[in-house]
This record gives sequence, C-alpha cells and structure tokens, in this order.
Amino acid sequence: KHTKEVLAQSVLAELPQQVMCYFNTRKLCPPIEPSS
Repeated sequence: KHTKEVLAQSVLAELPQQVMCYFNTRKLCPPIEPSS
C-alpha cells in the first residue's frame, strides 16, 4: 500500500540532487536547513 507520504519520501530520497537543482533554479531556499 503506497501512501502519498511514502511516495513523496521515496521520490525525495531518490532525487536529492534534482530537488536542490529545483530550488537553485528558482532561487529558493530548501525547506531543510541546519538550524545554526
């Protein structure tokens, strides 16, 4: 049984570089940032 959450996690886990490229292309900040 594939839920939307599981599917999203799988996609994000497989496409980390593409996700970063997506944010870089749109000049956005990724939602995951180290809280320093």
